[in-house]
Amino acid sequence: MVVFHSKGDEAIITIFTASYVDLVPFFCRLYLYKSLAQGSPRRNRLKASVWTLTTLLTFSFTYMVMGMAGLTLPVALLLWAIAVA
Repeated sequence: MVVFHSKGDEAIITIFTASYVDLVPFFCRLYLYKSLAQGSPRRNRLKASVWTLTTLLTFSFTYMVMGMAGLTLPVALLLWAIAVA
């Protein structure tokens, strides 16, 4: 669907493909995180992994919005800093 509506724009296709590839392990790790007991060392590793995948999604969506809305680089850097915090 994205390929059809993008009208051949490779940047949009790449961002959405990367987002979908990121969402699958995100939801798998989130499910595993919720199913493990609190205090488990594996749960802590999964928490770090979920945080990293969430940050990557935020970076990609911010980059996409930056291009569509015409945001300047300082504004995009501010949004990325907020995502990391």
